[in-house]
Amino acid sequence: MELRRYQSQLSISAIGVMIIGVWTIIKGLLYTFLGQESMNYVFEGMEYAEIIRIITYIIIIILAGTDCVLRMIIGRAARAEAFEMPYRQGYLKLAIVLCTLNVLGIMLTIWSLLSDEFRVNTFFDNLASMIVDITSVYIYLQLIISAFKLRKLRKAKTEQGLKEGVACN
Repeated sequence: MELRRYQSQLSISAIGVMIIGVWTIIKGLLYTFLGQESMNYVFEGMEYAEIIRIITYIIIIILAGTDCVLRMIIGRAARAEAFEMPYRQGYLKLAIVLCTLNVLGIMLTIWSLLSDEFRVNTFFDNLASMIVDITSVYIYLQLIISAFKLRKLRKAKTEQGLKEGVACN
């Protein structure tokens, strides 16, 4: 019974990780296409501003795409483990790294919200970003804890089966 619970939690957490990966791509595209006004402010008066803006957009899309791909790798591997199928062994390490990066992102967002230069137009963007990051950390923690507990239960079940097999002989 407990085994099924952790399998379910791991599977649901994996789906959550993948959904937030898709959200990252959407957010990157929204910042790229809808945030042009704020980008104009940043690059105002700079030499080669248009080239720098295009390079910045490309970097944003590449980073969002990389984040999405990493989250898909983690999500697919976690679902495979939940259903006792072959999976990538290093996905938990990657999940821990990305969870840590999300925690750092939350701390930077809090710092930005508490900075002396308060701007209403960036406040709500930062607040929304922080809420998504907190949700992402929660999902990662659920995934990591479920995976470790599931592995522990499966190992105990295997050891119990081996002991029973030796006792029968």
